Amino acid sequence: MLSRFKPGVPARVHMVAAGLVWTLAGLGLLVFGAYRMCGLRHSPQEISAILAISVVAGLFKGRFVLGKVAARNVERIRSWGVHETRCIGGFQPLRSWLLVIAMIAMGRFLRSSPLPRELVWGVYVAVGTALFVASKYFWEALFGMGDLNLPGP
Repeated sequence: MLSRFKPGVPARVHMVAAGLVWTLAGLGLLVFGAYRMCGLRHSPQEISAILAISVVAGLFKGRFVLGKVAARNVERIRSWGVHETRCIGGFQPLRSWLLVIAMIAMGRFLRSSPLPRELVWGVYVAVGTALFVASKYFWEALFGMGDLNLPGP
């Protein structure tokens, strides 16, 4: 009886939701970290160097760590039946949602920690870059898919 109230959506919507969450979270962290970094009392050259190092670290993390997570999520969504609907939050397994909660808690801890602000905002920029880079797996699966077995619009 309660299943009729389940916010079930097809796989294509899951792919869009995942792409949006990863893209917007990544951009949000990246912009917030860069904005806060620019407010530090350092020369423009020092800020630029820290930002560049953070972005490069994020590119690697996005490609080699979070990219693998995103690719697994894409394959999981692809494995669903064409007409099957699942809960909207199911684009990530429960374990990944727990990781998201842990990452949010870690971000709050970093902001209140005595660590140098350059490091804190650098981590924000790196993680934001990584999420943004890894989001491409969802968008490629959605738009560049000749072989993706997902229902039409």
